[in-house]
Amino acid sequence: MPRKPVESMTTSSLNAALSFVIDQKEFTDHSEAAQKFGIGKAYLSRLMSGEKDNPSDEVLKRMGIKREVVVTYTAKA
Repeated sequence: MPRKPVESMTTSSLNAALSFVIDQKEFTDHSEAAQKFGIGKAYLSRLMSGEKDNPSDEVLKRMGIKREVVVTYTAKA
């Protein structure tokens, strides 16, 4: 059975989105943001540092971030 490809966000795009959301919501610190998002502070830190790069769609939804996948096909050489 073929394996399903794993989609992952780039570290820079996820970091930019998280930084924007956290700034816009004016959280006092990352602990408050993690609590509002329903995730652990350590997990938020790992997402922001790029150590983790594939949060679930449910976590992204709670953060106010939407995953968009772009597929580009190129001609065979």
